Amino acid sequence: MLEFETDRRFDELYKHLKVYYRSEPEFYKSFFLVPYLKFWHDDSEIIELLIKAGKLNMLKNAFISLLKRGIHDYHGDEEIEIDNFSYFLALRSGIAINVLVEWVGTNKKETPDEVIDIIFGQMDSSMNREMFRK
Repeated sequence: MLEFETDRRFDELYKHLKVYYRSEPEFYKSFFLVPYLKFWHDDSEIIELLIKAGKLNMLKNAFISLLKRGIHDYHGDEEIEIDNFSYFLALRSGIAINVLVEWVGTNKKETPDEVIDIIFGQMDSSMNREMFRK
């Protein structure tokens, strides 16, 4: 039952993303977390259940399926090649899932836009190698 509901909600998320990308300016298309967090902001019950049940693998599988579906829908049947595809999936799913789990785990105390600002700040500082030098 949990897997069925997870798949159903991720199907709703996929439809939400398609509508979002049709209606928003090009700038936002480059950053997936904006519409993703806005979707889960109003109803994250399935995420909360997956966390409590220790079923984050189910969340990861649903997310990777969503990502692959998006790639396929965008490119159609044309053969595409993404260098280091497993790392492509690992990076995107890792960020999306872990940010979502952290945010939901703190009762979504920040708005989706505040989380985006936090993530951009963290990514900027992670890329600053000077931060780790004395």
